[in-house]
Formats: sequence, structure tokens, C-alpha cells
Amino acid sequence: MTGVIVRSSANVEAGAKTRLSAILHGFWILACVAALPFILNRIPTASLAAILVFTGFKLVSPKAVRSLLHYGKSEVAIYVVTVVAIVATNLLEGVLIGLGLSIVKLVWKATHFETALRERTDSQVATVALKGSATFLGLPKLAAAFDAIPNPPGSRLTYKN
Repeated sequence: MTGVIVRSSANVEAGAKTRLSAILHGFWILACVAALPFILNRIPTASLAAILVFTGFKLVSPKAVRSLLHYGKSEVAIYVVTVVAIVATNLLEGVLIGLGLSIVKLVWKATHFETALRERTDSQVATVALKGSATFLGLPKLAAAFDAIPNPPGSRLTYKN
């Protein structure tokens, strides 16, 4: 997993514009592993770990956090928890924790749908206010809101955008 991230990051920094760069990068790694395994075995593991840590540090950018703020504080919280989980555990577990939090947030947003009926006493106008995602999960609430609208004889329903 880290290999893909490091390879993509290295390609972008080198000015790659297409997916061909990832294919060529993979090809060169395969060629080196196949042709020069005795040289690759001489690279200290600590050096490889340092390169991964440095690359990971570069990937955690304050610009990303600032851009996430446009989508809400919960997105920033998920990002920070994911980064902390990656450092505290390992990359796979940290990413899975971040993915789990994102799924929980998505399910919460999809299931929280609010309706409110507002009637004017001086006229025969009723307004149904909707807030949230009107998915099929919110259909019972939407049907109940429409059923609660008074329907005297001769009335009609209009839509205003």
C-alpha cells in the first residue's frame, strides 16, 4: 500500500501527466528486482523506512486541511483521526479506521432527513420545509409531511422552486 502512495507521489513530483508514468515506474522496479536483487539486498531497511516516513510526512499537508474546511469540520476531524491512527497503528489499520468513519458519516447524512410543516393562519397556504438528503430512507417522513397538509375542498398543491 505504501509503495503505491510513494510511487504516485514520486511520479507527480517528477511532472508525470498520464497513467503511463505509473506503468513505467512499475516496470523499472520489476526490472531492478529481477536483474539486480543482490544490490537491492544491500540497501539498509532503516534507509527505506526513512524514505517512507519522509514521503508520508510530505503527504500530510496543511493545504489539504484548509481545503477540507470548505466541506466542514467533520471532514477535518476524520482526516486528523486517520493520520493519528496511521501513526499509532499502521497504514492499513489507519486507512480502515478513516474509511469506517467516512462510512458512518455518510450513513448518518443519508438517514437524517427533517421535514417541517408551516401553515399561515391568515391564508390557505401551507409550506413544507425539507432539510437533509431526500433519499429513499427519508420517504416515510416525506410522505407523513405531505399527509399532514390540510386539504380543504377546492385546494390545490403547487411547487415553488
